[in-house]
Amino acid sequence: MKDVSLYESFLAELRKKIPQGAKLTNTLVDMLYIEREAVYRRLRGEVPFTFMEVMVITKELGISLDNLTETDTCKSRPFQLKLVEYANPLDADFRMMQDFVEIFACAENEPDWEAGFSTNTLPQSFCYYYPGITRFYLFNVSSI
Repeated sequence: MKDVSLYESFLAELRKKIPQGAKLTNTLVDMLYIEREAVYRRLRGEVPFTFMEVMVITKELGISLDNLTETDTCKSRPFQLKLVEYANPLDADFRMMQDFVEIFACAENEPDWEAGFSTNTLPQSFCYYYPGITRFYLFNVSSI
């Protein structure tokens, strides 16, 4: 990274996601279950966020640590096949989807190619053709 520290980049990304200071503070208080003054100290840089706090924030707000560290997105982004910002997707999201479309277009003409995926939840694409599984899955998710 050039002249900006990782922590400053993280704070800048937080402020970009939620530009209103009071709303950002309230969101972090609710998200992290810590006092308002503790959030203020973290946002001022007096006390750093813990690793667990950073994990919770990035997961809830859809912030990519790869982007903050300027990691080569060609290597890491394909594993993030969910768009967090449906209304304003990033250029990297469009490139990633275009790469996947090209891979599957090549595979279409090859009889020996196979594609697969693994997840820790039931994939939505699997449920589309099976209404019974969809109802069962939605019942289980809603009862949690």
